[in-house]
Amino acid sequence: MVEWKKLGDVCSLQNGFAFKSGLFKDIGLPIIRITNISDRSVNLDDCKYFKLEDYKGVKLDDFIIRKGDILVAMSGATTGKIGIYNHNNISYLNQRVGKFIPHEEILENRYLYHFLLSQYQVIYIMAGGGAQPNLSSNKLLNDLLIPIPSKSGQERIVSILDTFTSSIANLKEQIKERRKQYEHYRDQLLDLEGKEGVEMKNLPQISVNLDSKRKPITSSKRKSGPYPYYGASGIVDYVEGYLFDGNYLLISEDGANLLARTTPIAFHIEGKNWVNNHAHVLAFEDLITQKYVEIYLNMIDLTPWINGAAQPKLNQDNLNRILIPIPLKQEQSRIVSILDQFEASIANLEAQLKEREKQYEYYRNQLLTFE
Repeated sequence: MVEWKKLGDVCSLQNGFAFKSGLFKDIGLPIIRITNISDRSVNLDDCKYFKLEDYKGVKLDDFIIRKGDILVAMSGATTGKIGIYNHNNISYLNQRVGKFIPHEEILENRYLYHFLLSQYQVIYIMAGGGAQPNLSSNKLLNDLLIPIPSKSGQERIVSILDTFTSSIANLKEQIKERRKQYEHYRDQLLDLEGKEGVEMKNLPQISVNLDSKRKPITSSKRKSGPYPYYGASGIVDYVEGYLFDGNYLLISEDGANLLARTTPIAFHIEGKNWVNNHAHVLAFEDLITQKYVEIYLNMIDLTPWINGAAQPKLNQDNLNRILIPIPLKQEQSRIVSILDQFEASIANLEAQLKEREKQYEYYRNQLLTFE
């Protein structure tokens, strides 16, 4: 027997406190903001902190977050994202973040968590969608209906779905650890400046720049086709013609990612393709050297060669000034081989993660669909 209820009938929602950004600290008690909620969890990356003495006379107990608490981003780019707090230390709830408090006699905490994950699109639409979504607590609690099976039914569903989320969390941890290993060995292997047999060379000495052959096409003039159309950070579209045919290294020429580095700024492409004027195009005689250079450029800080604040740019002149430590071909091959093994291992784990997430969503939708 399943009864459908308003979300507000089976839980409440605690909104966060307006911590003052001017009082943020580098150490202290962590503050969970909307940017800390993503990918089904609550992370402490780039967390802000505060000191209790800065808020004397303010009762903050209601804004404490403990392990197992379910949070929702109420506005901004992550609006509607649900995360569960899995850390042992307590944190505090910032404004624009909501904490669900289920009525324990009716609703299992993790059943609520899995249900809310299934409702992301619904919640996002409730927030108005678009460029400036903003979620109303009253609307969420009054308009969202939740199916309430028996407590034993909820526990059965949670038991099945938790098996998948546990596996997903384990794979994410393995990927995180493997990436750390990759970065450690990469930094060690590429610490070559001044070593025997290593020459400092710029890109014109080891590659041919083909920027003059690039050609941008506005979206309105692109004709759909089979060939990838590349921009600064990867494939933008697919078009009917191509400019290049072979193996090339693309390097971002402009965009915020030159500083943010959320995706690689250097990446290889092969086959027939089209490249616009937002990525430099380099051709190498030797693919091992190309891969070595790709790894090196993705490791180093490019700030000294980037111009512009509002629109960061790595122009061709500055790109050509970057000096790269080039070891003998045998050593290049050894370095690339070692790091390729890490990349292959990471790619394998990421494929497993993708498949497990698909399985989780499939079973969640099956288990949470009631007649």
